[in-house]
Amino acid sequence: MIWYDQNKKKLQILLEVILMVIFITLFLWFVTDFTHLRFYDYIFVLIASFCLYLCKQMLETYVLTKHINKAEEDLDRKILNSQGLFFEVFRNSPIPYLLVDTEGNISAANVSAFRILGISEGGLEGTNITDYFINDNNHTNVVENKVKIGLYFTDEEIQLKPHKGDSQWVSMSLFPFTDEYGVKRAMVTLVDIEKHKQIEAAKTEFVSLASHQLRTPIAGMKWNAELLTIDGAETLSENQRRYIDRLIQSINSIDRLVSDFLKVSRFELGTFVPEYSEVNVKTVFDSVFSELTPKIVYKNLTINRKYDKSIKTIQTDAGLFQNIISNLISNAVKYSKPDGEINVQYYINEANQFECIIKDSGIGIPETQQKNIFRKLYRASNAVSKVPNGTGLGLYIVKEAVSILRGSINYHSKEDEGTTFIFRLPYQDKL
Repeated sequence: MIWYDQNKKKLQILLEVILMVIFITLFLWFVTDFTHLRFYDYIFVLIASFCLYLCKQMLETYVLTKHINKAEEDLDRKILNSQGLFFEVFRNSPIPYLLVDTEGNISAANVSAFRILGISEGGLEGTNITDYFINDNNHTNVVENKVKIGLYFTDEEIQLKPHKGDSQWVSMSLFPFTDEYGVKRAMVTLVDIEKHKQIEAAKTEFVSLASHQLRTPIAGMKWNAELLTIDGAETLSENQRRYIDRLIQSINSIDRLVSDFLKVSRFELGTFVPEYSEVNVKTVFDSVFSELTPKIVYKNLTINRKYDKSIKTIQTDAGLFQNIISNLISNAVKYSKPDGEINVQYYINEANQFECIIKDSGIGIPETQQKNIFRKLYRASNAVSKVPNGTGLGLYIVKEAVSILRGSINYHSKEDEGTTFIFRLPYQDKL
């Protein structure tokens, strides 16, 4: 079967020649006396058969060539139409597109890109996409490096300073490719998100203003509730005292929520400036555990502490440091299972950083949702179902606080087994 497949074309040609010879021979047999055919007549039959076969092949080749030429013309026309269509789509797309080389030099751009960069269509020569970046933070430097090494990325928010006009925010994506000549290039898209940023800023300012305005009535309610417990110590019934205690707990919860919103708004507005001072590390941890003692006792949790006794103080922002420790440990307590275990350790690592590890044996984080845990207002699905009360602000505040203090944080978690958070801060014990 394999031999047949390999020699199929040859056998087809041989069969056609044999059939032609038989056909011509039969024809001569009918028109002449077959018994008187000479040797030269047989030669004539063979030559005639061969000539007929050649004519047939030439005719088929001509027809096939004509079809191929027509197909090529149709294909060329479609390619030209496609190129023209692509060029028109590229040129007139409402989304700014740019073609850049490995250094970020712009070789082509569409009308929207010219508009957003504030340059004329003839002003591309010598321009580099990174020239329009406003280099005011580390994130911008990271994006600039990604552009120059041709690393794929999408939806990086960055601020541009056009050649003409005011600065504006864009969502930038880069798609590297190699052209037909083997040259590495990249397609860059710039989506205008200035209005989105303005709306976000307006919302943040509103939350900040509303939170500030709420602080005074909350403080008033708390003060009056506490006065009731003091002044009515002898006259309040057991039920009335219980109701007031619940009222104070609710007021404290609202106060914490408002404080969280204020922190978030200050982070997002960029108005938070850390105030460094000497902070007693052990005192902060002890105060957090003291506040959480009722919940720890209620769940019968085991707390294992391993502190580096050589660490007395750290130069940091006291409020942010307290927020980081409080949120991470309170989460460990909140999501730990009854009779579970929490391990807390801190020390100075080899890079001379303050390193803290907080490990729980709680519900963990589903693997598919772990990438979102530092997002504002995000809570994992199992956290929502098992512990309904929560805002999704805690880990966002932790991430922002660590970033402001020039530190880093990472984690590893497995659903139903627990979560470990590790954060590091620059260490200096004296001013």
